Amino acid sequence: MRWVFRLVGLVVVIVIAGVGALFLIPSETLGRIVSSQLTAQMGREVTVQDVSVSIFPVAGVRTEGLSIANAEWSEDGPLLQAGLAQIGVDTLAALGGTLKFRSIELQSPEILLQEARDGSGNWEISAGAPGEASDSAPLPLFTLDELIIRNGTFRYDALDVAPVVARDIDLNLTWPEADGPATFTAKVNPFGDLLTLAGQLGSPLTLMDGEPVSGALAVTGPGGGFEFEGQLGLAPELQGQFTLSLKDTAAFLAGVGVPGVELPEGLGRAASGQGAVTLTRDGLFALRDGVLKLDQNQLTAEADVETRGKPKVTARVDAGALDLRGLMGGESADSGEGWPKDRLDASALAGFDGEIAISASSIDLGAFKLGASNGKMTLTNSRAVFALNQVAAYGGTTTGQFVVNNRSGLSVGGKMTVAGVELKDLLTDAAGISRLSGPANLSFDFLGSGPSVHAIMNSLSGSGSLDAGPGVISGIDLDQLMQTGNGSGGTTVFKSLTGSFGIEGGVLRNDDLNLQTPLFQIAGEGEIGLGAQNMDYLFLPGVDTAREGRGITIPVRVKGPWSGPSIRPDLSEALERNLDEEKKALEAKAKEAVNQKLEEELGVKVEEGQSVEEAVQQKVGDEVQKKVEEELGKGLLKLLGD
Repeated sequence: MRWVFRLVGLVVVIVIAGVGALFLIPSETLGRIVSSQLTAQMGREVTVQDVSVSIFPVAGVRTEGLSIANAEWSEDGPLLQAGLAQIGVDTLAALGGTLKFRSIELQSPEILLQEARDGSGNWEISAGAPGEASDSAPLPLFTLDELIIRNGTFRYDALDVAPVVARDIDLNLTWPEADGPATFTAKVNPFGDLLTLAGQLGSPLTLMDGEPVSGALAVTGPGGGFEFEGQLGLAPELQGQFTLSLKDTAAFLAGVGVPGVELPEGLGRAASGQGAVTLTRDGLFALRDGVLKLDQNQLTAEADVETRGKPKVTARVDAGALDLRGLMGGESADSGEGWPKDRLDASALAGFDGEIAISASSIDLGAFKLGASNGKMTLTNSRAVFALNQVAAYGGTTTGQFVVNNRSGLSVGGKMTVAGVELKDLLTDAAGISRLSGPANLSFDFLGSGPSVHAIMNSLSGSGSLDAGPGVISGIDLDQLMQTGNGSGGTTVFKSLTGSFGIEGGVLRNDDLNLQTPLFQIAGEGEIGLGAQNMDYLFLPGVDTAREGRGITIPVRVKGPWSGPSIRPDLSEALERNLDEEKKALEAKAKEAVNQKLEEELGVKVEEGQSVEEAVQQKVGDEVQKKVEEELGKGLLKLLGD
């Protein structure tokens, strides 16, 4: 930043050495002199217009137009240009070797900072007039009573990141002592919303010489802001402590150039926190000892982020009781109103790539309640894979992986193994079914897609198996049902429950359920609508001693919505399944009686393998043929007799 001192230093020389003579020089000639001297001093072409010098009330220089050329490799216009530049100096202090500026005022300045492919910046100005001190020479003492910028525009083009543009900048800076701090306030409007900045720099000269200095910065915008205190550099770089306080995170992010972020409840619609942060010159950001409160959730975190290009995050997050009901619409399946149809926003998956290790004492997902959990999320190009190392849930443990993919529409899937869970608690949360209880082992895979929980549940596909027991089925007493035909209101105790299932279009189908009770073996088959939250399932209890030892099956159909299905014997199914032998015997007996009657009355005998219709047709055909032959014979004899 030594070019700043070259610029203002030459102005001071002009003011001090030639105040009297300058009043005798025409403005146009004075402009050429100042331009040529500044060009030599800066090593860049500098142009000024309408230059004038004042001695009262403050000695200084004023120009209606100022422009400093950009680096040769840039084609994007000047490094700096301003409609009005006015500088006032303390001449007595300057004569003593100190640059004491009473004021520097710039109206509508436009500043363009750029990085070249080799990493150099357009602000790096090393050339100067022959015989001048090099850039390594110490900077002169420098103080500034007041710096005023009005309606400024700042643009920063860094490598591999989107340009940062700030417009309508108003800045006030004071620096009363050369070895003291400088304080500043600024208002900027980089992305459509006003941001207010306030801060302090411990040693401005050291900062301008390219070294970090102690400082503080507070940024306030729509929705809240943050504060920082520590070491600051122009690279940019920093190291220190931060404090965050956001009442509306989405509004604040839009104000700093990240629009369109809609976070689910529990992930930071409102956020506060503190921690130690570091940002290096090569764009590496680190968070240590971070404590964050995201809505109702409180986390401790450590993170490393590569900020150049798309952010890449490596982090570890520890949580207590983690409430993530907002991810699934916040309601469990037993609400009686079906699955939530609100649109799920997974746009946050595109914000970064990386790996985040997560542990929590409990996790509330609305539809599911998990205990102590630990796992890792790997996020790549809007696809998040959650590796569940061990998740305590419903008295058991779950392992496997869960995937959320938002690359071309939202989809979820996974493959999991659940061991030792309590069926009643799990099924109540997952499907609103509370009648079945007992320990169980479950393995399954699934895939669903759609913009809402409702759409996902109605598109589910997959498969799995269940091995449960001993347990209880509430609301039905199979003993009583088979003895009296009414088994509602009781319970059925079972030894084991096994089966496999397939899922297609949000409907679970099973045809090999095997339920063992102390007295019976019960089979089952049917459908469970995971999307529609309904069921049509047939239980087939069997009694081996019925029908002279041939056994009997008494089907029980469970049909209707999860919230209140009907449970009753299925008599038509009972007749179909149990009287098949009797029906065949009756059919054989009736057939025998019909055949006997046909033979007695009509002389029609039904042969083995021949139907009644075929026998009748044959009998009729034989009679007709005999009659035709008789008539033909009579006709032939008559013809011969004639």
